[in-house]
Amino acid sequence: MKKQTVASILFILLFFLFNNPPAAAADFKMTAAAVDTLGQPDVFVTWRVFSAADSVRPVKGAVSGDDGLISTPLPHRGDYRLVVVGMNSAVAERQFSVSDESPVANLGAIVMPAVATELAEITVTAQRPLVIKEIDRLSYDVLSDTESQTAPLLDILRKVPLVSVDAEGNIKVNGSDNFTIYKNGRPNNSFSKNAKDIFRALPASTIKKIEVITDPGAREDAEGVGAILNIVTASGTSLKGVTGSVGLYADINNPVPQANAYLTTQIDKVTFSVMGS
Repeated sequence: MKKQTVASILFILLFFLFNNPPAAAADFKMTAAAVDTLGQPDVFVTWRVFSAADSVRPVKGAVSGDDGLISTPLPHRGDYRLVVVGMNSAVAERQFSVSDESPVANLGAIVMPAVATELAEITVTAQRPLVIKEIDRLSYDVLSDTESQTAPLLDILRKVPLVSVDAEGNIKVNGSDNFTIYKNGRPNNSFSKNAKDIFRALPASTIKKIEVITDPGAREDAEGVGAILNIVTASGTSLKGVTGSVGLYADINNPVPQANAYLTTQIDKVTFSVMGS
């Protein structure tokens, strides 16, 4: 009798559970597209989303692709402010809100204002682009990225235009693995041979900027180098103690876990690295 009673209660609970599932939490999101004054996509614009009550610490931020599209999830409902700045344009801002009834804010096309050629006065703003276009390179300002204080360099590389990093940490520049890595303008064999291990362990807070040079000089062309990734370290920074990574790998063909480790440290200006598996 007791078993029948328990079974009946379980049946009733399951009936109500499947016929009255809990309401799913709303997925809050913002989308937009940065365009120039001619309506063409503004490439590699820097965008940041702030809470309406906070104009200092962004809740989200990154760099768009060459299509100018901006899309990001938002942590919660409320009022926000989108700030966009391009490599060759002034700052554009948009206010928006998301709610349970309207979880997605589609801001449409945002026309980036042109930079005036003549200025009556100098205006200093707090926002600056993460990407700067120079004559022969693109530079990503790591120090201005709020996530650089807690993320490894490999995670920051995923945000750099023309650089892609897959799930295993393999790096490509401009869609190719035919590139070399420099440190402060000089070739660095350690970086080039063990980039994914070193960049996974190297704190991004020690890096000033990352330069992507897709048109190397005559010397690199003669060596068959298609691009250069120049890692510029912040002045006065050095590794404190020992950093690195330790992991285990196993699959169906090799059920016994295989250990691997990478450790690096710095003494004065000399960096020592040890890797084993």
